[in-house]
Amino acid sequence: MKFYFILVFCFLCNLSVFGQISALNSTDGSILITPRGLKGKTNNCVSLGENALFSNTTGIGNTAIGNFSLSLNTTGNYNTANGSSALNSNTIGYANTAYGYDALKSNTTGSTNTANGVEALKANTTGYNNTANGCFVLNTNTTGYNNTATGFLSLQSNTIGSVNTANGVEALKSNTTGSDNTAIGAYTLNNNTTGGGNTANGIRSLQSNISGYSNTASGVDALRQNTTGYNNTAIGTFALRSNTIGDSNVAIGQSALFSNANNSGSVAIGFQSMSNADSRTTGIYKLRPILQQGFN
Repeated sequence: MKFYFILVFCFLCNLSVFGQISALNSTDGSILITPRGLKGKTNNCVSLGENALFSNTTGIGNTAIGNFSLSLNTTGNYNTANGSSALNSNTIGYANTAYGYDALKSNTTGSTNTANGVEALKANTTGYNNTANGCFVLNTNTTGYNNTATGFLSLQSNTIGSVNTANGVEALKSNTTGSDNTAIGAYTLNNNTTGGGNTANGIRSLQSNISGYSNTASGVDALRQNTTGYNNTAIGTFALRSNTIGDSNVAIGQSALFSNANNSGSVAIGFQSMSNADSRTTGIYKLRPILQQGFN
């Protein structure tokens, strides 16, 4: 009796295994793993999930894990999609990496993009060389290229802006077409939309900037209120904090030119130098401690 039981058990095991691998394509080493078993794919591609790599024809070296991941890919090569609908619309784009639900979902021909997070680079179509780390990062980017964003909602609204770097929560969040911006720190350049060539380093630095360009802010709240001012340099905590439309100002030191709103062409060096200056003052107004003259 025991012998017959073992024989039947072995038969069932063999039948089960055969049922799993009977669809395996022996002409290549690629497999499709579904709830129904293993199914052969072509060109060293591996997929797991409903309609994953469904349309692939000659694309090689692709890996799709998740329902509808890389579903429309035809000839794109060396893509990796991990998450439901990740790289769903990709057709010929190559060397893309998407981790997370809807990551790079709309990408069609864009290549060498990396998206890590829920809906990261979701709307990207033809943009290339973008890196998005975090949920909703570069979420609306379509054709922008060479952007790097790390942090929740960083560069979220970017569409065609290019060569931007955002590192921090909501850094460059509202940017749409602005290019060549660098934002390091939470909420840096948060409201920037079209301004370009700005550098912000420090929490909330250049936070209110909209279209101002070629500004440099280093320090917490430096140039925080700036909206359209351009060619300003603020180094130090609260430096040029109140500036809105003033341009070509230089403030070096904590709270230097703190109250300046729309004055242009001022230079302030030193702790709290010209901190109370307003739009009626111009030029080199108070250099402390280098100069002990002028008005405060």
